Amino acid sequence: MNAIDNIRRAFRSKYSFDVQSTWLQACIVWLRDQYQLADLTNNYTLEKIYNQWLHTD
Repeated sequence: MNAIDNIRRAFRSKYSFDVQSTWLQACIVWLRDQYQLADLTNNYTLEKIYNQWLHTD
């Protein structure tokens, strides 16, 4: 499994729904640029991904 799959699995486990991998990849690129995140599977990152999902829904 690659990093995107691991993040997607962690996100799905925490929030009980799935996101498209293309959207998730773009979101991760944006988060890395904005927040200089190294560990993308921690709760802080998952919350940032969730907040981005809420804003785009």
